[in-house]
Amino acid sequence: MLRSAFVLGASGAVGSKLVDALVSSHQFKKIRVIGRREIPLSHEAVEQVLVDFDAIENHAEAFKDMDVGFCALGTTRAKAGKEGFYKVDHDYVVNSAKVAKSQGGVKEFILVTSVGSNENSMFLYPKTKGETERDVAALGFEKFLIVRPGYLEGPREESRLLESVGKVFIKPLKMISNSIAISMEDVAKVNVLMGLV
Repeated sequence: MLRSAFVLGASGAVGSKLVDALVSSHQFKKIRVIGRREIPLSHEAVEQVLVDFDAIENHAEAFKDMDVGFCALGTTRAKAGKEGFYKVDHDYVVNSAKVAKSQGGVKEFILVTSVGSNENSMFLYPKTKGETERDVAALGFEKFLIVRPGYLEGPREESRLLESVGKVFIKPLKMISNSIAISMEDVAKVNVLMGLV
C-alpha cells in the first residue's frame, strides 16, 4: 500500500535529495513538502505547503493525513548565528514534530541529525543535535528513528570553510573506514527505506 509523507528541510542539501528519493521510490502516493519557500520541483505526487516556523502551531493542517514525517531541517551557525542556529535546528524541529503528532496525528517521525550528537556536549553543534533528538523522542511517536550521518559528501549551495579543509583529510580516511563520510543521496535512500518499514 502506498504511503504519504511530509518533508521538513526540503530546500537543503539532504532534504532535496530526500524528496527526489521519495519520488523515485514510487512507494509514496503523496509527498508534502513543508517549508518557508517553494522548491523547484513539479511532480504529481508532490504538494508544497508554505509555513511560518515561528508560528507552526497555526499550520496543523499541513501535517494532516500523513503516515510518516521526515525532517532534515537545519542551518549553520555561520549563516544564522548562535541563537538562530539553535532556533532552526532545535526549536523549529521540535515544535514542528509536536504539531505533527498532537494536531496532525502523525505516528512516525524520522530525523536526520549528525554523528556525535550529544546533549551533554560543551560544543554548540553536537549539543543542539542531541537536545533535539531527546526532545523529539520525548513526544512519544509510535516510531521515531534517527539518522546520524558523518561528513556529508556532495555539492552545496554555500561553501563552508571547515568542510573544504575537511575534504582533504576525509579522502584518505575513507580508504580505512567507509563510516567517515556518506553521500547525501545515500542518506536520502536510507531515510526512504526507514519510512517503509
